[in-house]
Amino acid sequence: MGSGSSPKTLPRRLLGGGIAVAVAGGGAWFALDRLAASLLDQMRPQLEQQLSKPLGHPLRIGEFRGLRFWGIALGPTTVDSGPSDASTASVQSVGIAFDPLASLQRWKPVAVVRLQGARLNLRRNAQGAYWVPGSGGDEPPPKLDLTIQLIDPGQVRIEPADLQFSVSGQGAVQLDQSWGDGAFQVVLPEQGRLGLRLKGGWRKPEVDVQARIEKLRLRSFQGLIPTANAESLDGQLGGDLRLGLRSGQISCGGGLSLVNFSLQTDGVQGPLRSPQLQMSCKGDRLQIVPSAWSYGSYRATLAGDVALNR
Repeated sequence: MGSGSSPKTLPRRLLGGGIAVAVAGGGAWFALDRLAASLLDQMRPQLEQQLSKPLGHPLRIGEFRGLRFWGIALGPTTVDSGPSDASTASVQSVGIAFDPLASLQRWKPVAVVRLQGARLNLRRNAQGAYWVPGSGGDEPPPKLDLTIQLIDPGQVRIEPADLQFSVSGQGAVQLDQSWGDGAFQVVLPEQGRLGLRLKGGWRKPEVDVQARIEKLRLRSFQGLIPTANAESLDGQLGGDLRLGLRSGQISCGGGLSLVNFSLQTDGVQGPLRSPQLQMSCKGDRLQIVPSAWSYGSYRATLAGDVALNR
C-alpha cells in the first residue's frame, strides 16, 4: 500500500489554501484602501486649491468612499458660489478610474470621471454673466486627458429665468492640448429637445458645433431675454445646423425653421408675428427664405442673403 494522502485530505488542503489566499487578499485590499484614503486626505487641500483657480469658484472634494475594481469612489462634491457670481454646482458621487490601454496609446495618463446626481444652478450677476471663470496662473496645464461621463441625466437650473432642463452624455478634455469634445442631449420637459456634438480649443479660439433641434418651444427661454420689457415669447424651432469657427472665419451648414413666432413687448399695441421663418446656411452664406411678418398694423416680407465673414 502506498503512503500518499487520502482522498479526503486533498480537498481539505485545497480549502485551507483557498481560505488563506482569500484572507491574504482581503488584507491586502484593506491595506490599499486605507493607503488610498490617507493619500487623498493629504492631497485634498492642494487639489482643491489648484482646481478652484480656473473654475473661479471654491471646490470641495467629497470624502473617500473606498476602492472599487474600476478605481476609487468619492462622496458628494460641491462647487460653491464665487467672488463674481452666485452660481453653484454639486455631484452626489464621483468615480475616478484610469484607462490603462488609452494611457499607453497616448503616452500620458487618461482618467475616466463618472458623475452621478449632477446639479448646476446658474445665477445671473449684475453684469449679465452666469459663470465667471478664474485664472489658471502661469503654470502649464498637466499632461492629462479626462473623459467625463454623466451616469444619469444632470439637472440644470438657470435663474432668474426659471429655466430647467436635463443633460445627458459625455465629454473629453485634453488639458495639455487645451482641447475638448463631447456629445450631449438636452431635454426640456414637454418643451422640446436639443442634441449637441461639439469640439474645440480655447488656446486658439476654434469651435465646431452640430445641433439637432426638435420641437423646441421658445416660451421656455423668455426669461433669458436681456430686455425686461418682453411680456411673452412663443414659437417652435426645429432643424439641423452646424457652426464652425477656425482662424477667425465662420462656416455653417444646414438650416432652421421657426413656426408661429410671436413676441409681445411692453408698451406696444400688437405683437411681432410670423407664421414661418426658414433659414439655410452653406459655407459662410446665410439665406432667409421670403417670409411674412406683422407688427401691429404693419405688414412686411423678410428675405435676404448674408455673407457671415463680411
